[in-house]
Amino acid sequence: MTEYSAPAGSTGERLRAAREARGLGLDSVAAQLKLHPRQVEALERDAFEQLGGHTYARGFLRNYARLLELDGDALVAAAGLENEAAPNLEVTCNADGAMPQAQARRPWLLSALGLGLPIAVGLALAAYLDWFKPDSTKLPQIISSPASTDAIAPAQAAASSTVPQGAAKPSAPASAATETAKPPAPAAPAASTTQVPQVAKADAAPALPAAGEKRLEFEFATDTWLEIKDADGRTLVSQVRPGGSKFSVDGKAPLALVVGHAGSVQLRVDGQTFDLQPHTKVDVARFSVK
Repeated sequence: MTEYSAPAGSTGERLRAAREARGLGLDSVAAQLKLHPRQVEALERDAFEQLGGHTYARGFLRNYARLLELDGDALVAAAGLENEAAPNLEVTCNADGAMPQAQARRPWLLSALGLGLPIAVGLALAAYLDWFKPDSTKLPQIISSPASTDAIAPAQAAASSTVPQGAAKPSAPASAATETAKPPAPAAPAASTTQVPQVAKADAAPALPAAGEKRLEFEFATDTWLEIKDADGRTLVSQVRPGGSKFSVDGKAPLALVVGHAGSVQLRVDGQTFDLQPHTKVDVARFSVK
């Protein structure tokens, strides 16, 4: 990718020098700032007019300065982006005329309200005075009197006296006799009090990486840029990992890695601690795992 230069000592030149001192490429910076590489180039060339106005340029410039740990307000002032003409918010009126007025109330609506109100009042008054309550004296009598109960008792007594004395009572059904003749069911055997020892199942061991691959395990204390490519040149990871998170990946060795903020990252290769300090320059570690 073509590198564009700005005048020495300008805002863009200071940004580019700080980025190169940290060993960061344009693509890496663009990914961390969520910008297109062309926008990062425009910041480093002082081409702020290509960023959609001073408001966007100020925001991009402050974010870039924060990433490089520079003074964002000083860079904005040096770039002349502090002040911007306020937009004209005056409303222009090019039409004269009166606004249409609401139509007058229609006379039939008033008449309907005048007729409906007495009807509603009459219905409410009728409900309050129980005019529509049915006359309970005209309902048929359903509950029998005590005299009817006394008449039923002699009838039941007469019916029972018709059965001849000494008559044999009907025998119980054969099924009932059979049930009484069955021997009692054997008692269920008592549950054994001997407890079978419980065998604890061993936790399944984590799957091992395939032959020729390496397992990388990371712990990030702060937001960190991570880029990993395998032996075939395929990009496995290219993103910012959040602080306080963990991440692991298997890849075909040798693996090429770029780790930003390397001082806040812990790495284990196949379970063994890997020291990033010998490979770190300006808080960015570049190395390979074979």
